[in-house]
Amino acid sequence: GKLSIEDTTNSADRFTIDSSGRLLINKTTNRDQYFQGTLTGNLQVEGTDNATRLTQFIHNQASQSQHILIIGKSRGTSVGSYTAVQDDDYLGSLSFQGADGDEMVEGARVESRVTGTPGNQNMPSALIFSTNSGSAAITERMRIDSSGRLLLGTTTATGAAKLQLLQSTGD
Repeated sequence: GKLSIEDTTNSADRFTIDSSGRLLINKTTNRDQYFQGTLTGNLQVEGTDNATRLTQFIHNQASQSQHILIIGKSRGTSVGSYTAVQDDDYLGSLSFQGADGDEMVEGARVESRVTGTPGNQNMPSALIFSTNSGSAAITERMRIDSSGRLLLGTTTATGAAKLQLLQSTGD
């Protein structure tokens, strides 16, 4: 079964928990056409107007602290695990997608990837920016590595220069 909370004034479901345990806000059916239909989300929020297009996370305190959104990764196999990640593991991604008429297609991505051996209070990683150049594949365009170097056109630093550019004849 499912659980729905309805706005009786507008005859619309405000949120639904479907039979698979997904929390659907402002909708009643699962959207699963991402990455050629291989993934679906447990939290889905959709809208059609200004009142439903904004999702807020706000921190209120009389200090310099801010709201923190955490995207995390563990190699554990159970909820609550702290099993260490490994070199080349992805820590998280923000995927920007648009509808192509059949499904949602990735246009750009920002992600973090482990770039060394993690240790106690040490997580060497890179921040990677990728875009879709009109093909089905996302291509890395820029990387900030764990040493703070900005890499353009390359994924591997060659030296200590903070800005590194590899010019190619490709795209």
